[in-house]
Amino acid sequence: MGENDANRELRPPLKSAVLKLWRDGQREFTLRLEGRSMDPVALPGHRVTINPLSPGDLCCGDILALQQGETVVVHRFLMARTAGDGRRWYCQMGDNSPAWSWVLPDTVLGRVAAIDGPERSLHLSRRPWTWVNPLAGRLGKWRVLLAGGGRRDGNGFRDANPRKPGHMAHRLKRSLMAPLIRLILRHH
Repeated sequence: MGENDANRELRPPLKSAVLKLWRDGQREFTLRLEGRSMDPVALPGHRVTINPLSPGDLCCGDILALQQGETVVVHRFLMARTAGDGRRWYCQMGDNSPAWSWVLPDTVLGRVAAIDGPERSLHLSRRPWTWVNPLAGRLGKWRVLLAGGGRRDGNGFRDANPRKPGHMAHRLKRSLMAPLIRLILRHH
């Protein structure tokens, strides 16, 4: 394998196979972030350490790695619900996004245990994250419920609708949580 081969991105079928092996192997792994959906907690270029977990181990506010197609998304877990067909669904949302979505448990790759960037390293099982993450999760959950996102829609649940009243709750969440997290990060 040449140097160029080692630097190439995984092709989609191979990427899915690798992600499935990670999830099924129950091993810790690390990924580099590209998006800003978890700003200010995690930024592009930061590395996230992901630990395997059992679906029953989730708590409101946990930061999860989810497989969505060929992409790994890092978002906050808000709540779980059971649909009319008996399937369990998880509600997840990025801290820097007004939208949420409902995903099936088999898309969860694991829980983010640490976020490492050039200027800081955050261990989410330590204070202040042991109370910040649940608070952020509860504010996100409040936003979803106010917008009617916890109601059933066929066999699943309603996804984000920015015209619903929950949009104001998102603004409130952003105006409360983002400054609080930035303050903590400055002094952490």
